[in-house]
Amino acid sequence: MSNKVRLVAQGHTQEERIDYDEVFSPIARIEVIRLFLAYASFKDFVVYHMDVKSDFLYGKIEEEVYVCQPLGFEDPHFYDKVYKVEKALYGLHQAPRAWYETLSTYLLYNGFHRGKKDKTFFIRRHKGDILLVQVYVDDIIFGSTKKELCIAFEKKMHEKFQMSSLGELTFFFGFQVKQKQDGIFISQDKYVTEILKKYGFTKVKNASKPMETQKPLFWTTAKERTINGETQIHAKVYGKKVIICEELIKRDLQFRDEEGVNCLPTATIFEQISLTG
Repeated sequence: MSNKVRLVAQGHTQEERIDYDEVFSPIARIEVIRLFLAYASFKDFVVYHMDVKSDFLYGKIEEEVYVCQPLGFEDPHFYDKVYKVEKALYGLHQAPRAWYETLSTYLLYNGFHRGKKDKTFFIRRHKGDILLVQVYVDDIIFGSTKKELCIAFEKKMHEKFQMSSLGELTFFFGFQVKQKQDGIFISQDKYVTEILKKYGFTKVKNASKPMETQKPLFWTTAKERTINGETQIHAKVYGKKVIICEELIKRDLQFRDEEGVNCLPTATIFEQISLTG
C-alpha cells in the first residue's frame, strides 16, 4: 500500500475577476455519448477506454496565482514567502478549463477535428476510415473502423500523458456498457442499486409492472419514402413527425464536410438501421 500526498489549492478563497476570469470547460453530453455508441455498434467496431492520471496537473494557467505554503511543510528559512503556481492545481477554478485546452490542443495538433455541437467529441479521418474520440474530463473512450488507428492513438496519448489503458469499455458516464456481437448495450443497474441502498429500499416488496404491449414502437409508424431521389424514413416519435435521411445523420455526426464520407453509404444505413432498435 502506497501513501500519496497531493497539494490542493483552496479554490474557495479565489475571487472572480481577480484570481480567475473564464473557467468554463466543455462537458460531454449524454446524447452524443449514446450516438457515439450507436454508431460504433452500427459500424461493428470495439470501443476502448483510457484514463488520464492527475489530469488537471497537465494544464497551464494564464493568470498569476500565488498560494501559501501548506501547513506542516513551511520552509523555516522563508516563512514569509508564497508559491507562484505555474501549472494548474486541483482546487483552482481554472484547472478544468486548463486541462481541456491542453488536451484539445494536442488532439487538434495530431489531425483531429473538434465537434461543432459537442466540443468534447473529436474525429480523425484516415483515407476511408475514421477514429472517434469522446472525452469526459479524465476519461477517454475511442474506437475506429480500423483497429490499427486505435493502437496508434493509444500510443500517441501515452507519449504525452501518463495514461491507464482500461481495455474494452465496460463503464462510462454512469453507464454500464456491454459490447456483444449483436450490438452494444447500456444500462444503469449499478446506479439504481446504489440509489436503492442509499434510501433503504433493497429489502422492500417488489411490485411487477408489465410492459405496455399495445404502445406503438418506432418501426410500427415508420415508412420508407423516396423524394427527389433521396431515401427518407418518415415516422412519429413522441407524437411528432420526424424525417430521417442521410444528410441529417451526417450533420448530427459532424460528418458533413468537404471531404465527404465514403464509409457511411446510404444503402447500408437504411438496410441495417432497424438493428439499432
